[in-house]
Amino acid sequence: MATFTSAAIPVSGNGNYGSGNFASNLTGTWKWIASYSGDVNNNPVAGGCNDANESVVVEKATPTLTTQASGTVIVGNNISDTATLAGGFTPAARSPSAYGPNDPTCTTATFTSAAIPVSGNGSYGSGDFASNLAGTWKWIASYSGDVNNNPVAGGCNDANESVVVQKAQPTVTTQAGPPFGTLIGNPLSDTAMLADGYNPTGTITFNLYGPNDASCTGAPVYSSGPINVAGNGTYPSGEFIPTVTGTYSWVASYSGDVNNFPAADTCGLALETVRVAPFVPTLSPWLLAVLVGLLGLIGAVAGRRRGATR
Repeated sequence: MATFTSAAIPVSGNGNYGSGNFASNLTGTWKWIASYSGDVNNNPVAGGCNDANESVVVEKATPTLTTQASGTVIVGNNISDTATLAGGFTPAARSPSAYGPNDPTCTTATFTSAAIPVSGNGSYGSGDFASNLAGTWKWIASYSGDVNNNPVAGGCNDANESVVVQKAQPTVTTQAGPPFGTLIGNPLSDTAMLADGYNPTGTITFNLYGPNDASCTGAPVYSSGPINVAGNGTYPSGEFIPTVTGTYSWVASYSGDVNNFPAADTCGLALETVRVAPFVPTLSPWLLAVLVGLLGLIGAVAGRRRGATR
């Protein structure tokens, strides 16, 4: 069955006559057959299928992809890609893939969207992917091709296909203890609350500076050493027993990791200083009564002796 038949074309003598245009809608080899109706003085005549010079090869279209990745985000937030498909003949589907910061040559995709149906040339989004690693992510968009269109794909490090995912900035909130000071010989300690990190690891270190080091520039009198971090939360310093009176200052610092910047408090914060006072002995009531009694007895004896010598 003919896909296209021209309207009857009037003939006025021998010569060349055109079929008119037909917009091909399928790739492959198309075949024409021309036929002359005949008239009162001429018999009909027609060509046959596969006659020489009556085949036309219709090749697949080769679309183009223009892509644009989303902007800079903090780790944990969504990234996405948009591809604009042009130059295709009613194209059918595409798939975008994201490659992580540890894959500079785009070897293994961390995220690949499901095939996204394509209904003609236009712009198509990848959908969102929640970034889980700080660094530069790369997108590659690919079009599958179909019966009328060749496949087409972007490449690793194409322009506009990189997304910078920045590290999170945690906060460190601290509270030294005892909060209202203590007497010499009692333990000092500190507590740090780590918050706003993205699944933080790394370590927290507590340093305690002595009463003659208000700027915290000398060697600490106590250091907790690195304390492993496993997520946002509260971490204790351990205890230090002072042997010198004065005001002590704590400084807590978080090391940071691949997804989180370092964070630390500063020397001299109100909640990070502890006043250590000297120990003042106190007498229990019964001991005080005994001492008063003894003093009274001593005074009475001394009074009798003075009277006897007169």
